[in-house]
Amino acid sequence: MALPPLDREFAALVQWRVSAGYGTVERPGRALGADRVPLGPAGWWRIEATRGGAPALNVMIECFGGSAMVAFDGMAGAYLPDTAGLAAEDAWIVTPPGVELMAPVGDGLAPLPAQEHGASLHGAWAGHRSTRHDLRGIEAVVLVRDGKKQERIAVTQGTRPHIKGTPVRDVTGLAGGEDVHAEAPDLYLPAWGPWSVSLASMRAITAALDPLGILNPGKIFA
Repeated sequence: MALPPLDREFAALVQWRVSAGYGTVERPGRALGADRVPLGPAGWWRIEATRGGAPALNVMIECFGGSAMVAFDGMAGAYLPDTAGLAAEDAWIVTPPGVELMAPVGDGLAPLPAQEHGASLHGAWAGHRSTRHDLRGIEAVVLVRDGKKQERIAVTQGTRPHIKGTPVRDVTGLAGGEDVHAEAPDLYLPAWGPWSVSLASMRAITAALDPLGILNPGKIFA
């Protein structure tokens, strides 16, 4: 987990407290760079922060408390909550020993195909497995332990914005092989209807709402 850097004037006043599965870690606030805290397997992870001794933040993040898996967005790496379904098209999934990932096929189940297998995990995570899965067209992820179905987690489709544009041929991004566009593409938001957002339309909205450029100048467009 990366604890975010803080404004210099507040960093000296903030104290972080992270319950990480294997114990509790306390870290002072930092102004330069994120502070990375390793997390261990747990039902829940808890992140607390105090400012000048007074409570300022108290967040609980589900790990294995609600299901026998932990999921992360395959492209962005962000944690994916699964309590209301798995909202992703591509995900890394971490499972504890003895748990198999399956998917509904017809009237039965079949192993959930893995695109990629992560490196062997060590320390507190020894025995756990991490695998990357393409969830497009997958109705649900079914967790099976010792041959018995434990739980079924629905996969929601169409929640990720889609880029509409013409990519540059034979050029991909370094991070994950994404398409590279010579001009800013439009963003298609299928969950909210068949409409798109482009830089031109955002500039027009900004100009209409803030013609003098006094509201957070340069925050959206220079």
